[in-house]
Amino acid sequence: TAGVLAERVHVGKARVSEWLDGSEKPTLTEFRKIAKVLRRPTATFLLSSPPSLKTPRVEFRAMPGVLTREPLPEERERIREVTRLQRAVAWLLDELGEEGAALPAVRPSSNAASAAAQVRALVGVSVSQQLKWRSEHEALHGWREALESVGVLVFLLPMGAGSARGFSVWHDLVPVISANTHWRASARIFTLHHELGHLVTRTSSICSEPESRTIAAD
Repeated sequence: TAGVLAERVHVGKARVSEWLDGSEKPTLTEFRKIAKVLRRPTATFLLSSPPSLKTPRVEFRAMPGVLTREPLPEERERIREVTRLQRAVAWLLDELGEEGAALPAVRPSSNAASAAAQVRALVGVSVSQQLKWRSEHEALHGWREALESVGVLVFLLPMGAGSARGFSVWHDLVPVISANTHWRASARIFTLHHELGHLVTRTSSICSEPESRTIAAD
C-alpha cells in the first residue's frame, strides 16, 4: 500500500500520493529506495506501461478463531518469486514433452483415510525408511526428495517470524510447495505435508497458525 511504501522509504504518505498522481517526482535517492523496497529493477519504472503480471490467486487460510488478513509484502514477494520459477519449469517440461506431476485429484468430501493412503502410496516413503533418518534435517531432506520425485517443486525460503508457515500454488504440470525457513525442520516437514493436502485438492493456499503454536528454528 501507499502507506507501507511511505514508511519504508521514510517519507510522508502525502509525498507518495504526489508521486502517484504525477504532481511530483521522487529524487534520485528516493527513486533508488523505491526500487529497493519494491524489489524491482530501476528500469522497470522507465517502461511506457506497467509490465503485465500473472500472479495466481492464493487464498489465505487460518485456523478457526484466527483472524484472516491480507498476505504480507514478504509473502507476496516469495509467491511472485516461486511462480516465476514455476512458469519457467512448466515451459521447459512442455517444450520437452515431459509429463507433469502425478498427484491424484481428491475432493474435500472424500474419505480422508482412503485419500491419505493413496497419496502415501504415491510418495512411497515407508515407516522403516523414516526410522532410519537420524535427525529432523535428514528427514526434511528425505521428504523433500520424495515430493520432488513425483513432480512437486519444493522451496525452502526465508519469510520471517511474522509470515505464514508456508504456501502452495497449484499448476497442472508443476505444483509448488514453499516452507518458511524461520521455523525448525520438524515444523517445515509438517508444512510440506499440510500444503500437499491443498495440492491434491487442487487449491493454492497460504497458511498461518497462532503464534503460540509455532516453534522457531534452532
